[in-house]
Amino acid sequence: MRLNMNKILDIMADTGSRADGVFEEDSQIDIATVQDMLSSHHYKSFKVSMIHRLRFTTDVQL
Repeated sequence: MRLNMNKILDIMADTGSRADGVFEEDSQIDIATVQDMLSSHHYKSFKVSMIHRLRFTTDVQL
C-alpha cells in the first residue's frame, strides 16, 4: 500500500504544478491508474478504518 500512496502523491504533485493545464499522455494513463487504486476494495477498507479510528480520538471543528 505504501508504494501506491507514494505514487498517488507524486502524481498529485506533478499535475498540481502544471500552470497551463495541459497533461501529457503519460499523465493521463497515471491518472487512470490512480482512479483504479482509489476505487479498489483495499483503499475503501483503509479509509473506513481511519474514519473509525479518528472518530473516537479526534474532535473535528468545521
